Amino acid sequence: EPVLSVEILPGLTSERGPLGLEDAYRKTLEATYAFEILGNWVYFESPESCVITFNTSTPVDPEALAPFIRVDPPSPFTVRRSYGGFAIVGPFLPRERKVITVKRGAQAKNGAKLLEDFTQAIIIPDLYPSVAFPVTGTYITEALGARIPVTLLNVPKVRVLLWRLYDNNIPIALANLPQVPAEALGELVREETLFNDSPPNVPVRKALDLVHLTGNRKGTYLLIAQDASDEWAFAEHLVAFTDIGIVAKVFPQGILVWANSLRDGTPLVNAWVKVFSRTNQLLLEGTCDEEGLFLGTRDTPWDEKIRPYIVTVQTTDDLSFLVLEGELFAVSGFDITGREYLRKGYEAFLYLPRGVFRPGEELKAQAIVRGPEFLPPPAFPVRFAVRNPLGREIAEESTVLSPQGGASFSLLLPENALTGAYVLSLTLPDGKTVLAERQFLVEEFAPPRLRVNLQASSLLATTGEDVSVDIASEYLFGRKASGLPFTAQVVFESTLPSFPDFATYTFGNKEATFPPLTLPLGEGMLNEEGRASFSFTVPSDLRPPALLTGKVTVTVSDPAGRPVSESLNILVSPYPVYLGVALPEGEFEPGVPLTIALVALDREGKPKETGVNLRIFRILRHFVLSAPEEGESLRYREEEEWVPEVETFLSLAEGKGTYTFTPGTYGEYLLEVSEPQSLSTTTRRFFVFGRYGLAPQGEALPDRLNLVLDKSRYRLGEEVTLRYRAPFAGKALFTVETDTIVSSSIVELEESGEIRFEVTEAMAPNAYCSLVLLKEGTPEEGPLRALGVTPLFVDQEDHRLVVTITTQTSARPGEQLPCTVTVRDTHGNPVPGAEVTLSLVDVGILALTDEPVPDPLGFFSAKRRLGVGTFDLYSNLILGEPSTTPLLHPAGGAPEEAFLKAQLSFLRPALFEVLSLFVPGLVTDKEGKVTLELALPDVATTARMVALAFKEDQFGS
Repeated sequence: EPVLSVEILPGLTSERGPLGLEDAYRKTLEATYAFEILGNWVYFESPESCVITFNTSTPVDPEALAPFIRVDPPSPFTVRRSYGGFAIVGPFLPRERKVITVKRGAQAKNGAKLLEDFTQAIIIPDLYPSVAFPVTGTYITEALGARIPVTLLNVPKVRVLLWRLYDNNIPIALANLPQVPAEALGELVREETLFNDSPPNVPVRKALDLVHLTGNRKGTYLLIAQDASDEWAFAEHLVAFTDIGIVAKVFPQGILVWANSLRDGTPLVNAWVKVFSRTNQLLLEGTCDEEGLFLGTRDTPWDEKIRPYIVTVQTTDDLSFLVLEGELFAVSGFDITGREYLRKGYEAFLYLPRGVFRPGEELKAQAIVRGPEFLPPPAFPVRFAVRNPLGREIAEESTVLSPQGGASFSLLLPENALTGAYVLSLTLPDGKTVLAERQFLVEEFAPPRLRVNLQASSLLATTGEDVSVDIASEYLFGRKASGLPFTAQVVFESTLPSFPDFATYTFGNKEATFPPLTLPLGEGMLNEEGRASFSFTVPSDLRPPALLTGKVTVTVSDPAGRPVSESLNILVSPYPVYLGVALPEGEFEPGVPLTIALVALDREGKPKETGVNLRIFRILRHFVLSAPEEGESLRYREEEEWVPEVETFLSLAEGKGTYTFTPGTYGEYLLEVSEPQSLSTTTRRFFVFGRYGLAPQGEALPDRLNLVLDKSRYRLGEEVTLRYRAPFAGKALFTVETDTIVSSSIVELEESGEIRFEVTEAMAPNAYCSLVLLKEGTPEEGPLRALGVTPLFVDQEDHRLVVTITTQTSARPGEQLPCTVTVRDTHGNPVPGAEVTLSLVDVGILALTDEPVPDPLGFFSAKRRLGVGTFDLYSNLILGEPSTTPLLHPAGGAPEEAFLKAQLSFLRPALFEVLSLFVPGLVTDKEGKVTLELALPDVATTARMVALAFKEDQFGS
């Protein structure tokens, strides 16, 4: 038998004196494997779930132990791991007597068995006293019923404290309330002890009448309810008792505020608006106009450290506030992305003639620097720098911009240069202000001599469907690739669907895995025309988390054995229906219902009527001591246990539905929705927390307005027709925005209609049409609010240069190739003095990185991101508790593939000369022309010639 030897060396002293142990102490113990159940304790993790935990002398497997456990009187239970033993979990009632028996023969993980029955009688204790406000909002109005719900458990007497915050302390309270005591923020205006006559261990929902508690005095209050006999059981909630609704739009140099009555939606004319920073500095103030609008602007942008944080709106007898957190459009799935608007400073377009170079070759680049309104800056120095794949700067060069804002750069790469991804950057001389960056590759390669094209019978397929692929290949110097061998394969990889009309929903089973599946599709020979065809069947038994991408790759080898590959992607839809789930934004609390939105879509993204199974699990984590592999030492690893909380079937009429779930306790949860016929499944994890602080809570999923413009682009002065479809009629704030408010107005909307306005220069290169729609509410549903935003693009063709190249379509290797570049404006007039860069590059090299034709105008006029943040308080309204809920009162109450498209051939580059010519710094004459000759290398291939031209605020290629 294994033994344990213990030895205590001489000299060990006791705490009673300095004399130590004279002789060594030795003891040998025989190791015996005993399975004993030691102690237990009982607690409630929620009112519906009681946990009886037992310590054991050695680890156990709950699944193996469960058949040996009996609970009397009989009651459903589950067995799970606990720290130091196991736990029996069930709906055991307080003050109930339960006898727990573990039968002899129960076995621990190490094989030790329980030698005799273990029996323990347990009296289930009372539930812990608790007090909670089961609401997440902040604002409440008398018009919607100013009653605040409170849930109580084993709290017979409730002490209610009501602190009214001083108006000037509201910014401090919202920024630092968990650290600042209530007495430092306001005055105690009400203290009462109220009675709850509900029986023990029965949760009860009561209400507090805010009109009674406040004396119908509007303001911001800290409401505290606590167990009168146990101050540890308490709840607090920040409540704004107000009739003022606020919408705010914040931009870099100002703010737009819209103030309305929550009761009837009337604008609050002459209401006083103040804007504070997080540190309580007053930034702006003013009054609302006849539409309830206040526009405050500054000459300079907000300081990063002193930005608007809180808006207050005050009338003669009311005051409300809005915390500027949780921007609405950003969390609602609208398309508002892009680069920042360029209002000051500079940005640059970097052009490289190709995306991959070989060690020992010369890297060449052209930069175009522009400031606001596309204009070239005055000549100043700029700095080019190159970083290698290790992130180290290996070269730098400073140069001065040309009169047209251009700068060229060249670098001879070392013969022993590292291969991999490099970065070319253009900065101001300080090296910190980056104007542009461009990534390029350094690789050993031989230029491909072939071009391969693929065409599939369909780019959309379902499982079990046949797909055919046609191959066409030719040499880059024009001859058909006759008789060359090819191989083909398809790789299926999982991808998640994206449905634009349901951008806030989650689709796909993220708990499932689908490793990439590679299927060889065989090999063959191209015919005399360089063509071939093959077909394959998408396997019918694929069960991915959602969609699949089938990447078909064909590799053709030239006579020297050098491979050239081409790929195309086929989207595979294994399921006839795809399920989406959406949760409200923000934190979720125990005991507070949350509404889960569900949608079922067909393959085209249209809602489809069906039925779904919905399950919700609570996730428990256990640390288990085990050996990962045989012979390795023991270590702790984490295991998940999914405890079922909800299992139900829902019918989704017209493909949509909701389910309301009330989490019983804190922790992590897993939502699973599945369609029984197709087995299509979607999962989503979420956490349930306790509230920390009293800031306004999360944003519910807002209703959306569907906005459609009548054109994709508009010219200056042209009329825009914005068509809308709204979920309800009401009054709306209509704005046209960039990184400022271009225009704003209040409009009355029907459920569908049009808004017309004119395009101005301030909307270039793009702006955003935004609508915030409001409708006065009822006590049952509160005021309604819907959002919509869509980008509007302004045509920039007046900034385009028309560039043409006149040259031969073919030439012999080693000859001089004459060419003429002509630059004209969009009216056909010659443009003298334009700066031109000309390049001629082998299309085989361009194909390696799929290099596009440079488009400087497209770069400088690219979509800019929305620079205006939209905020409101409507998602944080508290709907008044119904009058059927009894009040508490003193008397008591009622109860790299991204870069290399083809395979690189790792052969000595010196053996293969390449065609790659680059001539920067050319200037057009008075006729708008540049004439030159290019010396061609001794290479037979097809090349692409690119001319890049720019002058002042015009660009072309």
